[in-house]
Amino acid sequence: MIYVVQSGDTLEQIASRFGSTVAKLMESNVICNPQLIMVGQPLLIPDRDFDYHRAGGYPYYIVQYGDTLQCLAPQFLQSEAAFAAANRLPAGSPLTVGSELLAGFSVPDPQKLAADWARTATDSACDLNSMQMHGIYYIGSFQWETLGEAAVPYLTPLLKHP
Repeated sequence: MIYVVQSGDTLEQIASRFGSTVAKLMESNVICNPQLIMVGQPLLIPDRDFDYHRAGGYPYYIVQYGDTLQCLAPQFLQSEAAFAAANRLPAGSPLTVGSELLAGFSVPDPQKLAADWARTATDSACDLNSMQMHGIYYIGSFQWETLGEAAVPYLTPLLKHP
């Protein structure tokens, strides 16, 4: 269930209202500061009988007031340095509310990524189903994004690849 934070709400009140705990709400949502939730912020209310994916952080996370690299990086199982590098940010830099961060990826090896893309496009031994193709190309496109301009020398030959 999704609940939209109303004026005067606290995580404690929301947790109590829905038979949950602050810890479960924080685990189900990307929340850096449990004392700082915003009016209009959607929250995934965890259900005891259903295992949800975490809300609000894949593949992009929208920066909220009070977010820091130090807080967000562990939420996405990254070191602060890797999370900053994947988003081409200087470590420790302040974040801009409303900006998008690529979450859940580290900076890949561009040579390996290019080789995987080229190989799967032409290798007859790579008989991939649609989910495998999704994993390589859809998720791979976000990995390319983490490289920024450094991806261009690797992507250009792929554009000409049969």
